[in-house]
Amino acid sequence: RTAEARLGPRACDDMLRWLCSLDVADQLLHADPLVQDVLPRGCERLRDLPGGATLLQVRERLAKRAYADASAFVDDARAVSATVVGAAAQKLPKTWSASPGKGGAKRDDGVATALHAAQVFSAAFESRWARLLARVA
Repeated sequence: RTAEARLGPRACDDMLRWLCSLDVADQLLHADPLVQDVLPRGCERLRDLPGGATLLQVRERLAKRAYADASAFVDDARAVSATVVGAAAQKLPKTWSASPGKGGAKRDDGVATALHAAQVFSAAFESRWARLLARVA
């Protein structure tokens, strides 16, 4: 069995609790208003995107024990960042500048905040998950 297969719900609970304690967790738990302007037409929330996942969904699914194993939890946790980046990437300007008059597009601070949160979340998750797997290997 792989190290990931030996992990149970408690390890996922601990990981999610830690992830939700990160400074960026609030931005991901409440990302919809931040990315509202970049969501595809007819889509009001990140959770409505096909194949997407939000931190709130991961928390709800884990609380309901809806994950068959740690691998399914990991897939959803990774999809949290991918969902934000995927939604925002569709409408990012070619350049961002604090001064739109210098050839750059005006930065959307909500989108920038959500993208930053997704990046920090992803790096933190991958680092901590790798350490956890190394301990159980």
